[in-house]
Amino acid sequence: MPGVLSHPPKNIPELLKSGSLKVAVAGYGGFEAPLAYAYGRIGARVSIVDMDVCSVESFVNMIIGSRYASAISRFLRSGIVNIASDRIKALTESDVIDVFAPIRFSELGQPDYSMLHKLSEEVGRSLGEGKLIISSTITPPGMTEDVIMNLLEKSSGLKAGDSFGLAYSPYEPLPIERSDSTIRILAAVDRRSLDIAEAIISTVYGGRILKIDNIRYAEAIKLFDSASKYILYTFTYELLEVCGKLGLDHGSLNYALEVLHSSYSLLPVWSYLSGNTRLLLDLCEAYKFKPRILNAALKVGEGISRIYLSMVREAARQIGKPIRKCRVALIGLSDRAYTCEGVVSSPTIDLALRLRKIGVFVKVFDPYRLGSELDKVGIKVSRRLEECLEDTDIIVILPESKVMKTIMMKKLGVAKALAQTSPAIIDLAGVIDRVEASRLGFIYVGLDGALHAG
Repeated sequence: MPGVLSHPPKNIPELLKSGSLKVAVAGYGGFEAPLAYAYGRIGARVSIVDMDVCSVESFVNMIIGSRYASAISRFLRSGIVNIASDRIKALTESDVIDVFAPIRFSELGQPDYSMLHKLSEEVGRSLGEGKLIISSTITPPGMTEDVIMNLLEKSSGLKAGDSFGLAYSPYEPLPIERSDSTIRILAAVDRRSLDIAEAIISTVYGGRILKIDNIRYAEAIKLFDSASKYILYTFTYELLEVCGKLGLDHGSLNYALEVLHSSYSLLPVWSYLSGNTRLLLDLCEAYKFKPRILNAALKVGEGISRIYLSMVREAARQIGKPIRKCRVALIGLSDRAYTCEGVVSSPTIDLALRLRKIGVFVKVFDPYRLGSELDKVGIKVSRRLEECLEDTDIIVILPESKVMKTIMMKKLGVAKALAQTSPAIIDLAGVIDRVEASRLGFIYVGLDGALHAG
């Protein structure tokens, strides 16, 4: 059999790094950029096949603000990565096709698989013998074999496992994409596909690979894992409130818990977990089962932005201004630091939109989201922290700001000088010393909602 499946797995790393194997990453809306980055950084030759755009300029404009934008632009200039102007041609010439199409949801919370179906048909029309398809999209059990594989076979006239390979290895956006501590799930329709896909995933991402015998089991395991993380996230937020009620320093507790359990943190970072939890909930409801804990976690998650908004209202009351006349600065790194998503469903983004809706002037310090959709709804996005802090009534330190602890403590004096006479600071990340903030004249609001005037 010709193609990538004809090579011994031990030869795959060198073939990838030398550019001898051609790779296509297929997706839509720029979501596939992290995959292109991962392949490109090892020297692999990559074609980006995006269902929404087919020019370099359009793709670069689409991913402006993501952490991958500068690297992808550099790869494009060097020729390591290219944007496919002819999608079918690029897919036909590729040995490995990695498909990443995150599931969208309707306003009612129903999953929409249409883009994944469309991509599968497009890939199927380009299939030839010996190619390997890797599905990197997190999907419910049965989707890869019953739907994706069926569409690939129907569009190509070929048989998975005989003429072409098919593997499932779900990608999830993480702060660190290549680490010995990460675990990547992998399953395939046959042993040859599994061995070649393992060599590829190991070379591109590093870390450990958990091989599962059955694709359905692998899909279920990943979905359960995402939902478990989301449940932990929402429970973590409630623990933060408990810390506030008990007068406990959640920063010290966070350090101790992270030492004892590396996957645990009292400082939450929202990401893609909500959508995957909804996928599992939709699956359960299809079988007339209503998991109480999933519903409870989603309800808690949906209410977090309302809690944030109530804290902003209280801070406005304390400084003696109607909330609509306040200038609010949101400080922190958003989900886009780790993905290529636009405005995503997260409590902090929802907070920004809620504030804007009631007429509040909102500024955001987030270098990763510069030029994004937030600008289109009247929210000013600043690359410079000082610009964001200037002439501000209320400063909100977002949960994603843990990495900015040193910066924010150094900038407190600057913030006070640039802000209004008696500014309030709402510390949702637990990075500010409340004693120091009060000494400088801030009205400090912690996660417990308690106010401390300077």
